[in-house]
Amino acid sequence: MVVRITGSNNSSDIPRITTASYENDDNSANTLGIANEAISNGSEGYVMTEGILKGIDTTNYISGQLLYLGATGSIIGTAPTAPLHAVRLGEVIRQHANVGTIYVRIDNGYELGELHNVNDTSNGNSYRDWE
Repeated sequence: MVVRITGSNNSSDIPRITTASYENDDNSANTLGIANEAISNGSEGYVMTEGILKGIDTTNYISGQLLYLGATGSIIGTAPTAPLHAVRLGEVIRQHANVGTIYVRIDNGYELGELHNVNDTSNGNSYRDWE
């Protein structure tokens, strides 16, 4: 399950998480990582933010394939098209039903409004910071 940060309980430094989704910026911008285990509501658990995640079913993918955030915490094997948000999760290291391996490295996609040093010659500006 792919998760995102929603805040904390204000009495500790442990973040609250919920499932991430590519459907809009609110559900994708704070993508944290992939849960290493099933985490029940109100419980603590481990989330892989970067590194090698072992023991995951990767039979639907091939070694070297990039993985992306899908709907409701899912993992998909192709980059979504706009208006869905592209959040790269990492890539498949080993294809296997029980001992598959993923190198996790979250890279939240960039929207036009977040870009800088864009070469835009159509309006006479060479480099422009988009607002």
